[in-house]
Amino acid sequence: IMDLMTSVDEAVKKVDGYIATMKGNEIDSLKKTTKKLNEQLKTLREFINGVPQTKQGYGQVPQITVMNQYQQANSAISSKSVEPGAQEKMLVERAAGLINEAVQKADTFKNGIWKQYQEQVRGAKLDPFGL
Repeated sequence: IMDLMTSVDEAVKKVDGYIATMKGNEIDSLKKTTKKLNEQLKTLREFINGVPQTKQGYGQVPQITVMNQYQQANSAISSKSVEPGAQEKMLVERAAGLINEAVQKADTFKNGIWKQYQEQVRGAKLDPFGL
């Protein structure tokens, strides 16, 4: 998922740079799709990693994210020298549920707006994906 998000970022930046000074209905439509794509990408990234804290002086606001739940389960298991108990199993199940949800969201993103965006770029004869 992280690799997908990185490659999407790179492709979108390349297309944005290329169409920045272009005009026309097709380009305007592509720019609107780009905006929607970036919003969905941000939502997916925040689901996995959390919302970045930009304010100072408030400490960290607790967030339940895929990464912190995975790290919590991993830490609980690796910190003990005995077989994982009920609490560790519950942490693993919770992390696995969030991981599965992230995979579903990534698949929806990939097969939805990302596919639409690629088709729109190719339809406009702007194909940075083949480079």
